[in-house]
Amino acid sequence: MCVDQNARGHGKLLIGVSSASDSWLYFRIRVALSQQYPEVQTKAVTGSAVQLVERLMRNDLHAGLIELPIRCRGISVLSISQEPIVFAISERDVLASAKIIRPEQIHRKTLALVSNEADLAHHKIIAALASWGYHPENVQPVLTTSQALDFVAAERCLAAVRASTTRFCLKGITSRPTEGLPMLDAGIAYRRADLTMTIRNFLRVVRQEFSAEREKMKECRLGDQPRLAP
Repeated sequence: MCVDQNARGHGKLLIGVSSASDSWLYFRIRVALSQQYPEVQTKAVTGSAVQLVERLMRNDLHAGLIELPIRCRGISVLSISQEPIVFAISERDVLASAKIIRPEQIHRKTLALVSNEADLAHHKIIAALASWGYHPENVQPVLTTSQALDFVAAERCLAAVRASTTRFCLKGITSRPTEGLPMLDAGIAYRRADLTMTIRNFLRVVRQEFSAEREKMKECRLGDQPRLAP
């Protein structure tokens, strides 16, 4: 069970960090929280989003930094960040010199992709690639992004990954952007029925820390809405 928190908002926060999310988001949150509430201790608990949500529902975690979308009864989500999908490719591949990857350039290539067991956005990525015009003949499922990059390095397939993961690319791997693919979201999941003072303070700090990103996400959503005819 989670550590008790008193009415003044002191205590310890156990924050789940999904293996598919950008862990630097957690470090931003931890620094921002420590500046305003130095008496609150935070501890990261890693795992897949599915595992973390299960632990959150069992009251073993206070909140979770996870990829989206997630729809779970009793769980609310505070969206905090978006990032594009990019392709990780071998530097030996002819596509390494391309400025932008287009679907007709990769239709025969094997795709390494984190499975739906480890990435809640898996089906969103598959659907987005199909709408974009890419229907891979072969898909190599993996459990982590690092495994996907290993396959890229060893077998010269390509991998669809979040842009943030490319800072961990192995030697001999590069990344290339695309056009026309949706952004992937990350957010903070928490139990609606367990809003203690510490968690309320935590969520307030998160909103403050990511206010610019959240405003940009709001503007993008409004821009995607269809306009009414005059």
